[in-house]
Amino acid sequence: MSALEKEIIEKVGKILTSPPKMGIVVTLGRNKSESFTNFKRKLSQTSGSLNYHLLFLEKENIVKKTSAGKYVLTDEGIKAFNIVKDVAKKE
Repeated sequence: MSALEKEIIEKVGKILTSPPKMGIVVTLGRNKSESFTNFKRKLSQTSGSLNYHLLFLEKENIVKKTSAGKYVLTDEGIKAFNIVKDVAKKE
C-alpha cells in the first residue's frame, strides 16, 4: 500500500466518524458540485457548523471551492468517496 493510499484511508476514517463530513462527501460524490446554501439546506447544518466541516475538508484536500463559489471533490476526495461508498455497500 502506498503512502498516498494510507493517507486517504486515514482521511476516510475522519469522514466516517463525522456525519456532517460524510454528508458533504457523499453529496458531492453524487452531485459533483454544491453551493454552501444548498449544503446548509440538505444537511440541516448551521452556517458555523457547515463552514467548520467544509474548511476541515478543504484543509485535508478532500474538497475545494471553485471560482464560481461551488464546492467539488478533489482527486483525493473522489478516492475517499469511492472508499466510503464501498464501506456503505458492505454494511
